[in-house]
Amino acid sequence: MYLQTDRLIFRSFTLADLPRFAAIQADPEVMKYVGGIQPLEVSRQQLEETIGHDRRSGLARFAVEKKGESGVIGYCGFKPAGKFVDLGYQYDRTTWGQGIGLEAAKAVREYGLTELGITNMEAGGSIQNIASVKIMEQLDFSHREEIIFDGVQAVRFYD
Repeated sequence: MYLQTDRLIFRSFTLADLPRFAAIQADPEVMKYVGGIQPLEVSRQQLEETIGHDRRSGLARFAVEKKGESGVIGYCGFKPAGKFVDLGYQYDRTTWGQGIGLEAAKAVREYGLTELGITNMEAGGSIQNIASVKIMEQLDFSHREEIIFDGVQAVRFYD
């Protein structure tokens, strides 16, 4: 998979991305609302699963890079989630506040709808993660509901 916007490049992950991916997942601020920091072996396992999903179906989290810069700044993409396909994203803290999350989520959502034919997409997260909720609110999902997920008050958007 390869996709781009004015500022960003989306591509398939490789194992060479593990150091940056693991560093992002080891940041307590990044991981605050998603279960806490992840050890290297867990990050490796998640990256290997992502690469496998991408190879099998194209439904995967995609590596995100800034144009003109090398190195992964995060991910945006898909993950099978029961009867839905989850749109998820996560970025290095140094990128926060630059509009990257919204730019990426819009592009990847559109790619999922038009190129992959996804008709059962969802996105969700902790209601306390205000920045992430603001992104989801701007993605034109048809439904919104507040739920309790893993004991946390959360919001879910879906089609």
